[in-house]
Amino acid sequence: MKKHSYKNIRLFLLTIIGVSLFFSCSFVPSGIAEEITYHGEQLHRYLTIIKDVTSKAERSKDTITYYCNQKGQLIIERVGTDSLQDYTYSYTGDTIHIHKTHIKDQLDELLDGYYIVKNGLIIEANNTPGYYTYTYDNKRRLVCRDTPNTLCGRQTNILQWKGEKILPDKSLNITYRDTGEKTSHHNLYYFWMFGSGIRIPIPFITLGYMGVIPKGDISSYSFSSKDKDFAFKSQLTTEYDKEGRPTRIEEVVTTLNKNNKQESSKYVTQYIW
Repeated sequence: MKKHSYKNIRLFLLTIIGVSLFFSCSFVPSGIAEEITYHGEQLHRYLTIIKDVTSKAERSKDTITYYCNQKGQLIIERVGTDSLQDYTYSYTGDTIHIHKTHIKDQLDELLDGYYIVKNGLIIEANNTPGYYTYTYDNKRRLVCRDTPNTLCGRQTNILQWKGEKILPDKSLNITYRDTGEKTSHHNLYYFWMFGSGIRIPIPFITLGYMGVIPKGDISSYSFSSKDKDFAFKSQLTTEYDKEGRPTRIEEVVTTLNKNNKQESSKYVTQYIW
């Protein structure tokens, strides 16, 4: 973690699920189908993520939609509403393979990436350039994420649990918000960003492939470093549905520029289940 600036982390975050939102209401944008057919199999829309980024260096918006089959397996990851290619997933024994399907030519390209599943849990993820291994305790809680073969050296994240909450990585200072509500809030944000691996799609987490989902409403987290390029503060505001799933996350990230002046960026995500 200390070897990566927050900007690099954010770049990876935006690659897979995006941390943003433009709409405040939970409706599916035009052009996104609730059901599609893939190789003769009927698929239903499981989750749509709309992302919106506002910063000094970037202004962008994008959409990702995930489709599952009747077995509850993630099959398609579709970027945008008029994408000419999908990322698709196939299941062979203990391995989930990743494909790129070129819609126009109906060509299916098998990629190098894959996930290894044991006892219903992902224990290995190889999605170039990232490679992760995972360890769980006897309560099916993720307790370690290891990246043994990275260009900048081995990185191991030990995750500790207190009840249903995950405690932060030692490099982070994290604060939970006391909502005073009986509903348990599913902590997908921290779990995905610093636990499961930023290259694992959210549906694999919510469908149980990463074990127990931690609870708790994160209000802020920060990282301090002597090198100002590595330091940041992040303030989160999250809205949830009646099942405790996030429907909107607004994140304001504050960093210092070269003149030691604060700069803020906003990342907003809408989850349409």
